[in-house]
Amino acid sequence: MKNKFNFTILIKIILGFGILTSVVVVTNILIIKKVEQNLDANKYISYLYAPSIESLNDIIYMVAESDALLKKSIFIDKSVGSQSRERLDTLHTIVYQGYRKGIIHHVGNWKREEQNMYFDITASLDSLFTKHDLILDDLSDFESYQNTELMFDITMKITENGDIVKHTNRILYSLDSLLGIQEQNMKTYNAKMETSFGNFNTFIYLMAFILLLSMVLIGIMISRTLIVPIKKINKVIKLMGNGLQPEVEIDKRTDEIGEMADSLKHLITGLKNTSKFALKIGESNFKARYKPLSEQDVLGNSLILMRENLIKANREAEIRKIENYQRNWSSQGLTKFNDLIRDASKNLVELSQTVISELVEYLDASLGGLFIVNDDNNQDIYLELIAFYAYDRQKFLQKRIEIGETLVGQCYQENEKIYITDVPDDYVKISSGLGSDKPKNVLIVPLTINEKIFGIVELASFNKIEKYQIEFVEKIGESIATAISSVKINLRTTALLTESNEKSKSLEKQESRSRQNIAEIEANLMLAKEELETEQRKSNVFENERNTVISELEKTKQKYNEKFKNEEIKLINMQHIIDGAFPFYELTINDEYSYVNNKYLDLINFNKTEIMGKKHNALVSKDFINSGNYKKIWDKLKQGETVSLSVQYLIDGKSRIFNEKFIPIVNDKNQMTKIGVFCEQ
Repeated sequence: MKNKFNFTILIKIILGFGILTSVVVVTNILIIKKVEQNLDANKYISYLYAPSIESLNDIIYMVAESDALLKKSIFIDKSVGSQSRERLDTLHTIVYQGYRKGIIHHVGNWKREEQNMYFDITASLDSLFTKHDLILDDLSDFESYQNTELMFDITMKITENGDIVKHTNRILYSLDSLLGIQEQNMKTYNAKMETSFGNFNTFIYLMAFILLLSMVLIGIMISRTLIVPIKKINKVIKLMGNGLQPEVEIDKRTDEIGEMADSLKHLITGLKNTSKFALKIGESNFKARYKPLSEQDVLGNSLILMRENLIKANREAEIRKIENYQRNWSSQGLTKFNDLIRDASKNLVELSQTVISELVEYLDASLGGLFIVNDDNNQDIYLELIAFYAYDRQKFLQKRIEIGETLVGQCYQENEKIYITDVPDDYVKISSGLGSDKPKNVLIVPLTINEKIFGIVELASFNKIEKYQIEFVEKIGESIATAISSVKINLRTTALLTESNEKSKSLEKQESRSRQNIAEIEANLMLAKEELETEQRKSNVFENERNTVISELEKTKQKYNEKFKNEEIKLINMQHIIDGAFPFYELTINDEYSYVNNKYLDLINFNKTEIMGKKHNALVSKDFINSGNYKKIWDKLKQGETVSLSVQYLIDGKSRIFNEKFIPIVNDKNQMTKIGVFCEQ
């Protein structure tokens, strides 16, 4: 009796998946070939044309920067060791060579015409940079910049129709042409890739259809022998999908379906235990016992992992809550102190006292002090206690701190914050109604801008000063330093201008007195001359005495003239000091420019011919004038008040804001004759 071949479920599945595998393999082989073709095209784009375009752009920017640096070295930074010259030398010797080394690997893969263009450009660049170096060699010292003939010759070379400008433009034109060729090459390969991807997309749809058709046919074949038992299992699984845990009613079988039924029963039992465990986790009972069905039990192990993650999440939530509080605390503090600093930034003592009082209270500290750097005398720089909060008498009396002395002096010397938790017994005491005790923590922070120290903040507390609080003090320290710097500059500017006005008034009075004295002297000379002539007719006895008197009077006149010239020279020198220190200009009472210095011209990008006699409000933004702020400036100036305000300008179509200080200049009758203005951007 022949054994009938047993066409089991496993054999059917193997046969079906064999067909599917064959289709997939064939599909993958064809896909790989298509991908390799696209990769070849992509290599040209990614490893040749894209790097080439980037390198050519770098060279174009370098040529433009070299041209700008050359002009800056000639007309602005007139110094052999200027930063412009150093940067230009770096471009010629290092940056340019780096770009050439970077692009030379790609040039070898270009077409012959493109290679010839590139080598012509590099030869022109070498020639251009040689011309740059020759010009800078001619300007090798300060005297060469004063050589009018040499400067004229150099200027003609670098102006619009000059040799160097034409040379530079030719190079830039050639670079743009070569760049356009490389961009066109990259577009060509991109078009090839797009066409290839379009064909590839059609191929994918075709293979997907074939694969889907194969799956349908295989599915129909397999389902005929599996449909009834799988429907029963499917019914159970649907009930389980709705959250139920039914009993499995499938006849005992020894094939794969029977094994599936046994596994399903085991699964349902495991799910019941898992559900109980999940309920306990939902009740926050993280100590409930549970054993997964096996080491590979994904759901059971996931629940155990979820329990651990929930425990961890609770801990992290607490940490985030603390971090959010610290961030909000710092953010609110920065806003608060910036407002305080802005409102109190006109008076240094008021500013310092407000800041230290609010800072001690905001940090819940016990006492604090603010020291500023007193550098009025460059030979005697020290730290001065300008504001304090709850200092004891001993600390209050020590208003001057030498550099390097005490922790405050050390903080200035090292430009680093100091935070100590082991405070010496004799350092400071905090007094209250219950007695006095030393603080447990002291924080000393430098107030710096760009590594320059403007002051020191000292804080002491019974409580620990947390890291986020220390970081907050360091951040707010920059704002405090900026305010201190601004107040100091304003004070110095006001003092300088006041001194200039006083000297001007004094000079005018001395000039008036000198003229009056000279007039009196001349009148006396005439009278004396007449008397001497009369007396001479009578006698020549008084001849010598007359000559002596005239000589003394001439000396007195010469003395007053010399004194007047000295005072005039001092006033001119004071004007030069102001011109060299700040952007400054003067307005007439009719709002017209009557004087501007070079720093102000550089700031607004005008020359002196364009600005002199022009109305000041012609440069001011119409929005600023319409807001009424511009009229308020003139109203206060007419009342003799100095006005500090941020003024919005409209220059070359762009809105710019300058911080300006308007100071009325009056004559000896206290009448405003003109307005002096200091400004900064």
